[in-house]
Amino acid sequence: MLLGEELIDQLVGVIAVLVLISLAAERIVEIAKGIFPSLGVKSDVAAEEGKRTAKILALAVVCGIAITFVTRNYLELFIPEEWAEKSLWWLVLGVLSAGGSSFLNSILGAVKKLKPVR
Repeated sequence: MLLGEELIDQLVGVIAVLVLISLAAERIVEIAKGIFPSLGVKSDVAAEEGKRTAKILALAVVCGIAITFVTRNYLELFIPEEWAEKSLWWLVLGVLSAGGSSFLNSILGAVKKLKPVR
């Protein structure tokens, strides 16, 4: 199946929304690291570092879900109509946003390079 311009536009819109949510969640996580120093200091002990990393990722997921939930009425303008009809689309986007903005920016760049074959 060939990618049409409409599908590419939808992908770009969804990825752009994910990047914005991810950036906002990352800022909140950075604030939390300032408030809770144990989140901001890397540990030399592998098990402790794993726990710290897991806490940060969990916080990013919770932040992404919360941001997406609060802004879902506005975000519906940027996602495909088929998604907006589903009741938990915002939950999926919130979880996906925890992937990190640099990862999502690279995906956005790849999608923008796609050109439909005519």
